[in-house]
Parts: sequence; structure tokens; C-alpha cells
Amino acid sequence: MAKKHLVWSAVLVGVVTFSGVAGAEVVKLHGSTTVQKRIMEPGKDALKKATGIDLELVGNGTGNGVEDLVAGKCDAAMASEELADAVASMKDASGKAASDDLKPNVITNDVIKVIVNPENTVTKLSKDQLKGLHKQVKSLCGA
Repeated sequence: MAKKHLVWSAVLVGVVTFSGVAGAEVVKLHGSTTVQKRIMEPGKDALKKATGIDLELVGNGTGNGVEDLVAGKCDAAMASEELADAVASMKDASGKAASDDLKPNVITNDVIKVIVNPENTVTKLSKDQLKGLHKQVKSLCGA
């Protein structure tokens, strides 16, 4: 059996409600550790040098980041999934619902390739099945 390459696109979303924050010296971002470590931390020093804005980053997971945003604990939430999924993650983590005025700002897109061992009997997975597997792995890992 030939190797199957299944591609799933993940959208990295910053949920932003920055009203009046642009002139602030510190911007608090909570949420996805993927966004924190792959996007924000590598660019943090360059952003401060170019704008004077210092980022305060808290990697506590997408759902917790959205919850912190709704509670006013941060200026924006970092999410490594689409807004609807991020809000669902928050609801799963806290049981709370988000307001309808959250606006996603896509920072970048990422492609994840799933490579299946040729001896594996799985021949096809849908995007929804991959999402389900990802959520199961996250819950087992405590993410």
C-alpha cells in the first residue's frame, strides 16, 4: 500500500479586542502555546524594537485564553484553531459561553501533514475525524 498524505490546514487566530491598546506599552496575550512559541516569542523583541510595545505572553491553552479574554484578564487571546473551535474549547474548559462580538485576526496558516504507515489498515480519514483525533490527544495530554 502506498503512503497516504492527509493534509489538514490549521488557522492560527488572534482574537483581538484592542480598543485603545495601541498606545499601551504592554499588551497581554493569553492562550495557545503553539502561537506563543512559534509566532509571538520569536517576534517579540522585533515588535518591541519597532513599536515600543512589549508583549506579556501567557501560554495557558486556547480555551483558557479565550476565557481570559472574555473575563478581561488579557487584551487578546491566542488561538491555534478557528474562532468557532476556540470558543468551543473555552466552553469545554470552563462551561462558559463567549460573547458574539469576538473578532478573529488571522496571523498565519499552518499545514499539518499526517503520514500513515504503509502497514496501517486506515486508508482514509476526513478532516472532522482528524479534528476529533486531535481533540482526544489534547485531552489525554491535559492540553
